[in-house]
Amino acid sequence: MTGDLSMHKPNPSPPTTMRQAVITAADRFDVVSAPVPRLTSDEDILLRTASCGICSGDLMPWYLAKKAGTVFGHEPVGWAVEVGPGVTHVRPGDLVFVHHHAPCLACPDCARKAYIHCRTWRTSRIDPGGMAEWIRVPAENTRTDTFAVNDISPERAVFIEPMACCV
Repeated sequence: MTGDLSMHKPNPSPPTTMRQAVITAADRFDVVSAPVPRLTSDEDILLRTASCGICSGDLMPWYLAKKAGTVFGHEPVGWAVEVGPGVTHVRPGDLVFVHHHAPCLACPDCARKAYIHCRTWRTSRIDPGGMAEWIRVPAENTRTDTFAVNDISPERAVFIEPMACCV
């Protein structure tokens, strides 16, 4: 453990609104108010964002232009506040790493380890994005690509995804 992290854990119930950073152009984002996402499945998790990395792609104008209207950031970690009853590997209060896409692990593409071609991988998303105060982790992501990481700080946990890309 890297110290007492309990002071960073969120209140037990989420508010109704939050702030989020929405990409509005290739060179601009705006911080706007939005409703806090709610669980839509027994396997969803609601996180209070603790930290979110900025990917090199997040800084490229061509990438930002095609993502206009979406919430910035896809490398988040957060504190689990609400955990669907079908989730057994994460508990409320856990610090959670979540990947922005997740494979099904059952299709022919996954069987050949071609995860980026998996239909679930290509359609799964965190809701609304990493640069929001609250994130709903949908069942598709929760099942295969979400982990409790209580033994490290949010500042270190946010490097899990970028480090995995270069190992």
